Amino acid sequence: LRTPAGLLDAYDADLNGALALDEVERMLADYRLTRTSASLLVSQYDTDGNGRLELAELEYVAGWIERERSAPGDERPAGPVRSLADLFGEK
Repeated sequence: LRTPAGLLDAYDADLNGALALDEVERMLADYRLTRTSASLLVSQYDTDGNGRLELAELEYVAGWIERERSAPGDERPAGPVRSLADLFGEK
């Protein structure tokens, strides 16, 4: 797994210092995580509400990716994510 700064370097295509939704979608696809979850991921971790994920917010995203990738069997839901609870496994 890349560091938060590494994620930003790798996926910030427009070099504006943050990941927009399309950049988050590419990141999730590369990690074989559900592409449909990109908007939910941004809404969950975009603490300043600007619609992008900056370095500080990517600290949390990197942790989420690590947890998702280390899940037993590394299985992903077959269907689309319908809620934050589906995405983050909250009850």
